[in-house]
Amino acid sequence: MNLARHSVAAWASACLFTACGGGGSEAPASPSIEQATATVTTVRLEGCVVDRNDQPHATRVHAFSEDGRLVATATSSPQGVYQLSVPARANVSVGLDAAGQESLALLTGSTNLSVGACLRDATA
Repeated sequence: MNLARHSVAAWASACLFTACGGGGSEAPASPSIEQATATVTTVRLEGCVVDRNDQPHATRVHAFSEDGRLVATATSSPQGVYQLSVPARANVSVGLDAAGQESLALLTGSTNLSVGACLRDATA
């Protein structure tokens, strides 16, 4: 009886190892978080623009890199919403296309970002 039980156990173990690809000690290859984020080069930045009366406003929005290069431009919708594709993991400055406007300094990550504060167009 013991011989039959051991034979069944050995047969069941062999089937399980065959089904899972063997009993090797190597883990299956899977991309790490570092590998996955290393491939991200741009992220979407979404925000809003309002006029001096806090009403949605359509206007041009620009993003500049830390060294002053223009990296993205968009026009906000009539609802005041803009979307920019900016470099991932970089310092960017987002502002409006008008002289004397304040800008918003951001450090992007590797995922899309929604800005919680609206840009205010003081000239509108």
